[in-house]
Amino acid sequence: MAGIGGGAARPLLYYTRAVWSRRVQRALVRMIVVALASVAVAARQAPEVVPSAVAALAMGLTLRQEFYKREVIPAIPPVELRFLLKPGPEDQAQRLVDSTRAALRRLSEWYGAFPFAQLTVIDAPWHSPWVGASYPGTVVTSTRWMSLERDASVERTLIGAIARQYWFGVIPADPARGWFEEGLVQYSGARAIDAELKGRHYWSARYFGGFMPFAIRSLPLSPAAPDARPSLRRFDELQRPVDAPWRRWVGRDGNEAERTATALVSLERYIGWPAMQQGLEAYRERFRAGTGTPGGLATVLSEQRGRDLSWFFAEAFRFPARFDYGIEHFSSVPEGSRYRTEVKLRRFGDAVFAGTVEPREASRARSLEVSIRFEDGTDVREWWDGRDPAVDLDYLSASPAILASVDPDAMLLLDADTSNNRRTLRRGVHVNGVRETLSWLMWLQDLVLTYSALV
Repeated sequence: MAGIGGGAARPLLYYTRAVWSRRVQRALVRMIVVALASVAVAARQAPEVVPSAVAALAMGLTLRQEFYKREVIPAIPPVELRFLLKPGPEDQAQRLVDSTRAALRRLSEWYGAFPFAQLTVIDAPWHSPWVGASYPGTVVTSTRWMSLERDASVERTLIGAIARQYWFGVIPADPARGWFEEGLVQYSGARAIDAELKGRHYWSARYFGGFMPFAIRSLPLSPAAPDARPSLRRFDELQRPVDAPWRRWVGRDGNEAERTATALVSLERYIGWPAMQQGLEAYRERFRAGTGTPGGLATVLSEQRGRDLSWFFAEAFRFPARFDYGIEHFSSVPEGSRYRTEVKLRRFGDAVFAGTVEPREASRARSLEVSIRFEDGTDVREWWDGRDPAVDLDYLSASPAILASVDPDAMLLLDADTSNNRRTLRRGVHVNGVRETLSWLMWLQDLVLTYSALV
């Protein structure tokens, strides 16, 4: 990407903070609420005029500078940052500044240059219906007087709103495929949240009318770095505001957009994040102003990898289709001095994860992994291209099999029913199960102690 590396020119990033007297503060907060309400009405009538209206509102409220900071940040083109902050603790304001700077840096490294010369961050009242809104060059979040370091809901809202800026603004050029753009936003926003907040944001809630925060450290929202399990694919902050104009294009009940985000995570786990990141950056560069399609992304990724990926897009975005691979039968019984193990794999859904567009006789793809574990510790790995409705595996071994699993690394997150992906013949203690049980008990203990202290 331009701007990264040795001799590239280092652009500048500026930010200012709006301040005002105590008497003017209340009036301006009311003005923000009224103006945003007017924007909501305008959005329903003429969505194309909303971005300029919000930008004008933001610039009009910049009264005078409290400080003017100039900072050199590589990998981001010159972007002027403006923060409209309501009265509150200084550390909350600094959290907004730091999170904005970090999110811009990371997202620009991933997807290319920020699309606007200016970004205005509005710190709206906590009860504002526009918290989480994102229009070209303007994002809205809300800090709270009482906030915990472990509660990163403000940062999640801010990062998600900034991620939306990179994908053709917020209003789709073609409403018929707005679900795809919304899916890109959900995917990129969730990935940025995980990358920025990994290991330091936890499940949290607010009580007593939303004023008292409470976070539970035993329930992290992003797994630790060595954990190979998939990260969360859905954050509530990415769905706000629920009545925003772009939410009209997410498809039936949001299913298309959510499936798009899940499909992109599955594709990332299949081809790897470096390939996915380079493909999305090239896709964003090639298809400007909302002109991209799922087929366009398939073309870009196929060109970069040198292998046709249209088979994945054809099935993943065939919305009535359902992915469901599992184990129909698993047994391991004595046969003389050895053991006969039989595993019957079945495709329960109509969607096919083939791994290739070539016919069976020309190529046998390695798309779905199958694991058979034996009592002596042997782990046999097989590959299934997922095209046959059923496949039978047969083994003759010195020790019995104890576990059979389809897609043991949870690569195909589009699988509609993962309960049939794993069969075991030996019940035992599962480390992850014990860990999750202890986490739940800690949560229950904290809940009971908190409740008893207040009664």
